[in-house]
Amino acid sequence: MTFEEMVSYLQETYPSDRYRGDELMTNIAAEINAVEARGEITPEVREKVYRHFGVTTSEHGGPG
Repeated sequence: MTFEEMVSYLQETYPSDRYRGDELMTNIAAEINAVEARGEITPEVREKVYRHFGVTTSEHGGPG
């Protein structure tokens, strides 16, 4: 999956009008980790997606 495909998938799966704040960041981080674990994205794409969504704290499963 490309960076653009991953961003689109996450925006469709976790719309910001239904999820807010910590819940949104936790869900997005968990999904990014799950997709990477299945081998569907590379570590490079994972890092770009983390930065795109602002997932930066380890409490959300981000890179810390």
